[in-house]
Amino acid sequence: MGGWSTTKSVNDVLYSTDGVNWTQATASAEWGPRAWHTSVVYDNKIWVMGGYTSGESSAFIYYNDAWYSVDGVNWTQATDAADWPKRSGLASIVFNNKIWIMGGKILENGFKYFNDVWSHQGATDIENEAIGLPRIQFSFGKMYPQPFRNTLSIHYTLHTPAMTKITMYTNTGQRVKSLWSGHQPAGSHAVSWNSCDHRGRKLPNGMYVLRAEVDGNVVTKKILRVK
Repeated sequence: MGGWSTTKSVNDVLYSTDGVNWTQATASAEWGPRAWHTSVVYDNKIWVMGGYTSGESSAFIYYNDAWYSVDGVNWTQATDAADWPKRSGLASIVFNNKIWIMGGKILENGFKYFNDVWSHQGATDIENEAIGLPRIQFSFGKMYPQPFRNTLSIHYTLHTPAMTKITMYTNTGQRVKSLWSGHQPAGSHAVSWNSCDHRGRKLPNGMYVLRAEVDGNVVTKKILRVK
């Protein structure tokens, strides 16, 4: 359900009985185009919650709504503003006859990460189980020059030792080149990108996405290459 399709978020719903052959239940569910949302099956209903989409000028619009359906075609909005803060990348499970949502992130002056846990039973019984600090001990530092023409210097800080992967992607999600992969100590680090892919081919100008994966958590930053 939903997600990114090349350059935009979608709100289609598909189903399969074998994982091989798929049927589209609807091309446009009522919960609107979005990605990095979460879904569960609870009370014999399919639930979709949270996530984000791109608004005007590529600004991200985040959600804390909850929708459910008994057939995947017709959807009902349980709430347009749950008690938990708006976010994307959240996880969800069903446990002890409740829906649980956990973690996630928003882009707000850099990425803000959550490690809170909320439970939900019925349409209105929502309780906050725990609220904590951001769970990822990583921050991007100076990128220069930016925008850049040929070579970009990338600085970042690890607040604790961690397994780190630094990878460049196109703005449409295609992997371009691995810049670093391995365990690193806490402290300041730097890598560079020469605007080439993994085969050494020079890439065109435009927007790229720098992705840092730190002990399984992900931080991204957009990078602009110009002539």
